[in-house]
Amino acid sequence: GAGHHPGTEPHGQRVRAALDWLAGQVASGTLFAIAYSTQALVEAWEMCGEEEYRRAAERGVATMIGSRHPGAGWRYSPGVRMASGVPTTTAVVVALRAAEDAGLEVDGAYKDEVLRWLEGLIESKSGRVKYHVGAERLGYTPTTTNAASALLIRVRLGAKETNAKLLGALAKRRPKWKIRFKRLKVKGVEREVQIGYLQHYYWWHGTDALARTGGSAWSAWNGALKKALLGKQRDSGHLEGSWDPVGTYGKVGGRVYSTALCTLMLEAYYRVPR
Repeated sequence: GAGHHPGTEPHGQRVRAALDWLAGQVASGTLFAIAYSTQALVEAWEMCGEEEYRRAAERGVATMIGSRHPGAGWRYSPGVRMASGVPTTTAVVVALRAAEDAGLEVDGAYKDEVLRWLEGLIESKSGRVKYHVGAERLGYTPTTTNAASALLIRVRLGAKETNAKLLGALAKRRPKWKIRFKRLKVKGVEREVQIGYLQHYYWWHGTDALARTGGSAWSAWNGALKKALLGKQRDSGHLEGSWDPVGTYGKVGGRVYSTALCTLMLEAYYRVPR
C-alpha cells in the first residue's frame, strides 16, 4: 500500500524477510493463510519483479485450486471435507482473481460453480447469507457479514446482475464504531461481555465490493467508513498509528490484524479499480 518492497528504504529488509517467510509457507496452513499469503506474494512480484515470489504465488494458486469442493467452494484447510463456507471461499476467490489479474495462469473452471453454489445461500427476502449449505440445522443464522462476502465474490467473479438484496442488507448495517464492554455473570461466571457489533473483516469485504461497484451505495458506505475509522486510530505512545483489536475476531487476530484490515480499507481509493 505504501509502496515499500525489498528494493526500497528504509523498510526493504523487513519487507524481504516477511515475503521470504511467506514464500516458504505459502502452500501450507489454513486456506485463509494460503490465500492472503498468495495475494501478498502476487503484489510483491508485480512491484519488484522477483521471480521467486511469482513461483511461490503459483504454488499457492495450485494448492487453492486443488482444494476446492466439487460444485461448491472451500472450507478452512486443504483436505477438510466439511461443507464449503462463505468466509473461506471469499478469501480464496479474491486471491485467485488477484493472481489472474497479475497475469498468472489460473484455471477458471471454478467460477460458474462457485456462483451457482453461492446463489443457493442468499435469503430472498433479507439479502442475508447462510454460512454454508445446511447451516441452519447446526444453529447458524444467515448474516449480513456473509452478505458482504457474497457481494465481493460476485463482483470479483464478474456476475452480470447486481444483487439488490445484498446491497440492501449492507445498507442496513454500514460501518459504525459502536462497541463497549461490560462485566456480567454468564452461567455463574463473571466475564467481560461485548455490547454492540463491530467486525473489521465485514467492513473490509463490504469496502472492497462496494468500491468496485461505485454509485450511491459506495458513497454512503464510504462516508460511514471514514467516520468510523479515522477517529479511532491511535495517535500517541507506542500504539501510535494502530487500531485497537476489538470486536468480532479482534482479540483472536490481535492489533496487527485489526490495523492491517483498517489500513486496507482506507487504501481502497487507490487499490481498487473502478
